[in-house]
Amino acid sequence: MLTPLWHVTLPDLEDNTVESHFAPLVFALAGMIKINEFHINRQMKKFRATGRGTPFPPLYASGVRYQEDPPGKENWRDCFAILAYVAATGRGVDCDQLICWRVAELRSAGIAAEPVIKWQHIPAAVARRLYPTMKIPDDGLWMIHCCVRFPDGSIEDTSKNLGMGGNFTGKV
Repeated sequence: MLTPLWHVTLPDLEDNTVESHFAPLVFALAGMIKINEFHINRQMKKFRATGRGTPFPPLYASGVRYQEDPPGKENWRDCFAILAYVAATGRGVDCDQLICWRVAELRSAGIAAEPVIKWQHIPAAVARRLYPTMKIPDDGLWMIHCCVRFPDGSIEDTSKNLGMGGNFTGKV
C-alpha cells in the first residue's frame, strides 16, 4: 500500500529527508499565490472604482478544469495566463496552478488559506503501468500533489473538485 504524507509546515531544510527535498516547493507556491493575489485584488479594485469590466472570476466559476501536466513537464502559470491557456487550447491545468489561484482568491476574500504539498513514492513497476511512455528510474518516482488548507485545518482538493480522477488524494 502507498502511504502519502502531508506537509503543512517547513521541516529542517538542512537534513537529507524526503520532507527537506520537497518542502522548498512551498516557496515557489507562495510566490505564485502572491502574483495571483495581486491580479485578483487589482481587478477587483478597478471594478469597484469604475464599475466597468468584470471582477476576476472565482476559480470554480471560471470553467477551468484539472489536467495533469505531461510526464516530465512542470508548467506554472498565473491566473490570467491560465485563463488564456484554457481559452486557446481547451485543456486544463495541474494541481499547483489550481491551488495557487484558489489560495489567492480565498486570501483576497479574507480567508487565511495556505498551500499543502502531499508526496508519495510510487514503486517502479506501478509507475511504469501508470506512465508507459515515460522513462521511469529503477527506484520508482515521487508523485507530488498540491491541495488547499483552510484555517480550521480542513483540506480542499481543488483538483478533485475540478475533475481529477484516481485515489492519490483519497488516503490520509
